[in-house]
Amino acid sequence: GVKLSRENGTIKTKAGASLYLTGIGKVKSRLTLKGIKSTSKAVGGSTTRLIIKAADNKTDPNSFISIFKFEVKGKERRYQLAEAGTLSKTESNNLSSVEYKAKKYGESSYYIVLEDLTAGEYGIVIGDPNHENTKNGMKVTTFTVE
Repeated sequence: GVKLSRENGTIKTKAGASLYLTGIGKVKSRLTLKGIKSTSKAVGGSTTRLIIKAADNKTDPNSFISIFKFEVKGKERRYQLAEAGTLSKTESNNLSSVEYKAKKYGESSYYIVLEDLTAGEYGIVIGDPNHENTKNGMKVTTFTVE
């Protein structure tokens, strides 16, 4: 196994030009990372396996481990967290998430299986199911599938 890169993310919120001109439009919030590639690499087209360490493994991992594919734009990777429009409903955290299977591994880890990942940049955000932790809120574990 290989330890994956961990990077600091930034949340950026941007309104469309039409919102300023007509009062009708959308506002998008995105998690962004500098650079277009992670230093960690994985091979796509088959099964990717991860072991994720947690405080314990008594909680459903789907409730606090988020795995998603970044969009690469310019000199950054970004993932849309939320979108709100003046004439549409608000959507949050449901865009391009990656489905995975998980099971307990040892006493404080999870064994994660990802099937058939396509080439691109991926991120993992791990929340603390037992405590609200703002210190690591924007830490993103990253890897590239080639």
